[in-house]
Amino acid sequence: MRAIGRDVTNWTSRLMNGKILFDLDDVVNEKLAQVPCLVARWDRIHKCCEEGNESFITYNKSVEIVEKDPLNENKLRIKLSTNEVLDDIDFVVGCDGRYSKVRESVLGPSVPFYGPPYIADFRIVCSTKEVNTKVPHFKGIQRVYQTFDHGGCVRVGLMRMPPKANGGDDDDDDELGLFGNVPMGDDHASFETQKQDPQFLARAFSSLNAPSVNDQIGNLVLEILQRHGASAHWARKQETPTKYAIANNILLIGDAAGAIYPSLGQGANLSLEDACIAAACFRAYFENNNINITSRVSAIRTPRRNDIQRWSRQHAMHVAFGNLENEIRDWTQDNGPWRRALFQLWNGWPRAHIAQHFEPIQAQVATRDNFASFGDLVTISQDGDLYNPNTIDAKLDLSKGEPRLYFMELHGPRPLSVRWLTRHTQVTQCLASLDNQPFWLAVHIPTPSENDHKPTLTNTKVFLIPPRHFVKLHAGTWHAGPFWRPSKHNDSADLDRMTFVNLELADTNVVDHFSVDLLEEYNVHDPHATIPVVIHDES
Repeated sequence: MRAIGRDVTNWTSRLMNGKILFDLDDVVNEKLAQVPCLVARWDRIHKCCEEGNESFITYNKSVEIVEKDPLNENKLRIKLSTNEVLDDIDFVVGCDGRYSKVRESVLGPSVPFYGPPYIADFRIVCSTKEVNTKVPHFKGIQRVYQTFDHGGCVRVGLMRMPPKANGGDDDDDDELGLFGNVPMGDDHASFETQKQDPQFLARAFSSLNAPSVNDQIGNLVLEILQRHGASAHWARKQETPTKYAIANNILLIGDAAGAIYPSLGQGANLSLEDACIAAACFRAYFENNNINITSRVSAIRTPRRNDIQRWSRQHAMHVAFGNLENEIRDWTQDNGPWRRALFQLWNGWPRAHIAQHFEPIQAQVATRDNFASFGDLVTISQDGDLYNPNTIDAKLDLSKGEPRLYFMELHGPRPLSVRWLTRHTQVTQCLASLDNQPFWLAVHIPTPSENDHKPTLTNTKVFLIPPRHFVKLHAGTWHAGPFWRPSKHNDSADLDRMTFVNLELADTNVVDHFSVDLLEEYNVHDPHATIPVVIHDES
């Protein structure tokens, strides 16, 4: 892929008049990504697939119907667009896009959802020889904004395209790519008429202030829109609910598993990630046929796709509402939500070798009984109830130092996966959410310190702590978290941080803080590799 693409390390955002909003000079140096981002052309990717897999790929046929084989309920039958019928099929992987026939055959028609924020995407590719404006030298991607006085904005990303499949990289005839977003408003019919106007985009990007004559990027964007706006390729932002496993022997991947808004350009990324994880799970099946391929892929991939669906919707909202001050803050501050999202986007994909060799951890809802080996789960008691550590209260030990009770604000959402566990041997730590939101904790029973016993991955559990509860951990209980994530139906930005009440000792984090890498014994050296956790309402 890197041989056919172009590395991108720099992202700059600016207004049409040249004012710089923010500049991510190098995403690797700023520790947002381990390697440069990669932009590749679809024609080059297709050519690689055709050249490398000619004997495995049949073209000009498509699946129309997938159904149970009437002669064997454990097998499948496929009807093709050519009217051919294939019987005795063991397994089907549907990777046939957002209008998937495989998905439709089993789940029924599923038209991609189109809803707020109502944004349309466009893209234009043209040769540098087709513009009069001198093309300045620029690194990476230039994101250019134009704001409206009535709210909202339009934006475009300008970049040099990677070379075509049939030619070299001729600097004298580079191609430029414009990839932009325009708010549609509620009157979709009117918008459909407006976009037919060849100067619609040019007017949108110069509606308030014509770009400064001194800003080459702004002038270049405007000229491309004036000359080539009529040839723009348009797409609406649509998505479908995430669904990977639709039967024990039918798996969906790529857009078939859940279409996303293209705001972040992650559709192809997700498809490649899906393919890697699916291949790893097939390898695991042939090594040990006790695993369920579809459920493992779903457990690993569903949270990732849901996260990117959510980030893509939120990214589209920047265009719908046009608050560039928030945009600048979110990208530039160390704890800005977009910097955190980018870090998770570029580092947090599930690793194929983890998917092949490790079973995801199944989360469970904590109760007083099932949490007892790790600590106490405490809920509301009535005024006047007497102390009872055996049924409703927690028995604390704060005798080895000065107690510390404080509010702990954490930024997130925190991806629900496990690698490092920590313990405090001198205190019974207590933790509760102030936000009336559920959260998750990974825990492992205390291990003897004198024998240097370490916690094991197989005995690590993950619990959902319900709202209006707090947990007390036994002294020495290994733990990780708290973790939290927005629900599937809640994009609320207020979940980018949560506040917890924490009770421990004044010096706990200085002298009583011991951590262990659960993957060390397996020689996993990738620092971002983690064990995924299954949340049953997601998978």
